[in-house]
Amino acid sequence: MSNCPPKPRKRRNVAERFWEKVRKGEGCWEWALAHLRGYGVFTANGKHLRAHRVAWELTNGPIPDGMLVCHHCDNPGCVRPDHLFLGSNADNSSDRDSKGRQARGAKVVPLTLPRGDEHWTRRQPDRLQRGDANPSRRLREKLKRGESHPKAKITREVVLEIRAAHAEGVLAKALAERFGVSRHLIYRVVKKTLWAHVVSEKPPEPGPCHPGS
Repeated sequence: MSNCPPKPRKRRNVAERFWEKVRKGEGCWEWALAHLRGYGVFTANGKHLRAHRVAWELTNGPIPDGMLVCHHCDNPGCVRPDHLFLGSNADNSSDRDSKGRQARGAKVVPLTLPRGDEHWTRRQPDRLQRGDANPSRRLREKLKRGESHPKAKITREVVLEIRAAHAEGVLAKALAERFGVSRHLIYRVVKKTLWAHVVSEKPPEPGPCHPGS
């Protein structure tokens, strides 16, 4: 066996590594490796860089602060230097608008959600989590209810008092003023759409007996 030490591996410079990953054609020069949102990604010194910005710097030098590297060709994966130009945010927006690249029609987020038969719950009813699959059942012990809920305005004792007073004929308006809450909250407590888990521990009193009943 030879006792000669191994020759040190020649470290290639950034430019060599970069340009060997480019597919050069008559038009755009396409980045051949990874892409993120259409833009090529080049790794150097442990950092992930956009390939078209690296192409500009290798050809023209550092990019001034606050400037973007834009594409004449509107192809984000292109790294051909003469297809690139420096511009500000305003320049990039103006270039986008002049070429009609702004979102239009179906690409724009709708102002209103589909309703009726067009709503996703009608079109894809199998995606609805029903019965034991519903999170309110699967995660019952984790759901905060009653006084443990961060937005609770009343307590269990107040809930029982509201229901008892309403059963005796006290109006919702008077109950709302007494406990400092809205009438809407009183209605929901009485109808048990809120605090439905709270039930009175006192058994109902038997009604008056009538002969023959």
